[in-house]
Amino acid sequence: MSPSFVVIDCETTGFGKQDRIVEIAAVTLDGQSWETVDEYDTLINPERDTGPAHIHSIRDSMVENAPVFSDIAAALVQKFQGAVLIAHNFPFDSRMLSYEFGRLGVDFNLGKGLCTMQACGGEKLSDACNRYRIELNNHHAALADARAAAALAKRVLKNNSGHSSPARFSDIPFPFSAQTLSRFRS
Repeated sequence: MSPSFVVIDCETTGFGKQDRIVEIAAVTLDGQSWETVDEYDTLINPERDTGPAHIHSIRDSMVENAPVFSDIAAALVQKFQGAVLIAHNFPFDSRMLSYEFGRLGVDFNLGKGLCTMQACGGEKLSDACNRYRIELNNHHAALADARAAAALAKRVLKNNSGHSSPARFSDIPFPFSAQTLSRFRS
């Protein structure tokens, strides 16, 4: 049986080690059909200002009642178990997640994963979606970007995923419970 794929996207307060995730989404794709089987999305209280709201549109007032990262960490670990992780700019998303888990005292390494940005020759998500005629509404909202990256992955990675033998996320014991707060209600 093929492992599932989990496409992740993080919106953050910035790009450095001191910066925090303010929203995360994970779109789970079936390992054989590459069809979406689950979606996860939550705002996160970064316990500081939200950073570049002009980019991600997340205001401080939107996250004041949101869970902190430790509240959602267990849900992420559960989503990632046994999956191959994908992101558009995988090194950035995996680094930001590693910083957040590191603050909790958890050695967290997402491994190599798969990167749709690399597969598209370094194109920004909006440019790659435009080239492949993939809808991208609410760009820089984590769920919208993860959905678009999932559609992009189906186009650019589906037929090549077997060649590189991407690593699966392995079990990490995690002692926290989970809460979420989505900015978009469906």
